[in-house]
Amino acid sequence: MISEIHLFNFKQFQEFHIRCRQDNIFVGPNNAGKSTTLDALRIYSDVTRYIGRRNPRKATSDDGELSAYYEISHENISYNYNDRDSKIVIILSNKNKINIILNREKTIKVYCSTDLKIPSNTIQARKFFSVDLIVVPTLGPFEDEEAYLTDGTVNAGVGTRIAHRHFRNFWYRKPEADFDRFNALVQQAWPDIEIHRPQIQFGNKSKVTMMFTESRFLREVHWAGFGFQIWLQMITHAMRGGMESIFVLDEPDIYLHSDLQKRLLKFVKTNYAQYFMATHSTDIINEANPGDIISVEKGRRRASRISNQEGYQKLFSYLGSSENVEFSRMARAKRILFFEGKDKKIVKWIAEKIGGAEAIFDPDTLILQAGGFSQWSRVLSVHWVMSEIFDMDVKVAAIFDHDYRCEEEIQDFKEKMNHPNLLCHVLDRKEIENYALHLPALVSVILKNARIKHPDFSVSEAEKFVIEEIERYASTVRARWTASYLDYFQERQKNVDTYSHVDKAQRLFDKKWIKPEAKLELLPGKEFISSISQISQSEFGRSVTIRKLIDEIPRDSVSLSIKKIISELNAYYLR
Repeated sequence: MISEIHLFNFKQFQEFHIRCRQDNIFVGPNNAGKSTTLDALRIYSDVTRYIGRRNPRKATSDDGELSAYYEISHENISYNYNDRDSKIVIILSNKNKINIILNREKTIKVYCSTDLKIPSNTIQARKFFSVDLIVVPTLGPFEDEEAYLTDGTVNAGVGTRIAHRHFRNFWYRKPEADFDRFNALVQQAWPDIEIHRPQIQFGNKSKVTMMFTESRFLREVHWAGFGFQIWLQMITHAMRGGMESIFVLDEPDIYLHSDLQKRLLKFVKTNYAQYFMATHSTDIINEANPGDIISVEKGRRRASRISNQEGYQKLFSYLGSSENVEFSRMARAKRILFFEGKDKKIVKWIAEKIGGAEAIFDPDTLILQAGGFSQWSRVLSVHWVMSEIFDMDVKVAAIFDHDYRCEEEIQDFKEKMNHPNLLCHVLDRKEIENYALHLPALVSVILKNARIKHPDFSVSEAEKFVIEEIERYASTVRARWTASYLDYFQERQKNVDTYSHVDKAQRLFDKKWIKPEAKLELLPGKEFISSISQISQSEFGRSVTIRKLIDEIPRDSVSLSIKKIISELNAYYLR
């Protein structure tokens, strides 16, 4: 993977630095440099193709490092050069570095350095310095008629600005299994449409046709709407790579409506080792995990990752939107759902897996932040405010974290929240992130991450890795559980000494912690996933995310308690 990008005198950047992760979504105002960072990756992609065809020489770079050296003519790389040298520096996860020097008046110079022996041939150079970059080119409408082309012409056009002119030829040459997968992906977004394999119509000028069926009508793809044509191309480019590839895409929101943007993001996150995307789309931003978003601003020398509320508010102001966008739907809200914290995405991902949550996430359900147990009175008062002040009949529900509270405290809270105009649920796990903690899923994600660098990494090694990380939290969770128990009972049983409270709390905890499934329920879910992700990133070069974990959990292994909560919420809203 790419771990760092450094730009010097490159377009609008005098100097700019980016630390990369698996997920990299560039956001910010117009002309801030989002697309410029992707241009640097396009140039690096061209360089890697050249490296794969030419043996390097040895030379010393401007940094004084002995490097594998290439000189590349301007015809091989498309770039609007400055009069002064521009420099792109790419640092890979294996610590190898590629310096690309660009100048309008000179050949392009490429210095590739490594701590190991300098490669002397194309095979070694590809191994050290190349990555498989799938760069989505500018997309366009299909040709009315597409001539049958040679294999060489089709292969040369893949990934270029003329790829849309060769679309039928490209799929004509692909195996049956690839086309079936392509058709299945198209039907996920467009259920009423079936794509048919391209056919050659022979003649003086042979041409390739590609038909599709929609509602029993058979038509050629150039008669489809532009949005559908773009989606066919987008899926085609996304299928060019895999788990050893890096995906690069500039502003998918120009082409795709919000549902397709989300589908594309999910596909890329699941099927690629790493991706880079520039966007203005609030739908993509809301779908991403905290920390995936990179703010690019003029005048700054470093990109910054957005992971807190303040950062998101600033970002949405750039985009001409607002973090309070859901409040503007208040006037037509039929349902209100309170979450504690930023839990909406996780519940939505779980609901997508198990189904049956249509009312929870439809446009007439307003999602608000509850703020925890201490804000219970705010939740209780909402129905009165909506009905008495706004004269609106709105159904209100809330989901609260369990945290480290004992069962007695949870029961007291539920009785306090018992109200005919409110449905209240308290999670039976520490917090919503804990529903992504499923031991086989954790092992599977770690195994996939590890095998990128260590193909022989075993299931037992992955299990050992996960279990050691879980046990590392035993003393911390025990202390937090005890402190919470003490806070509750010391206030209510003042005649009992502190030692007795602590002793009982710790005996109750030890009885719980002995069960493997209870450990995953009691862990600080968000903190644990962040920690194991950092270790995985450090050791294997890939992160662990909540979305990855949920995707790995089989539908029938999703926690029965969260299934019940989602089902009851949906039924309550539909009554």
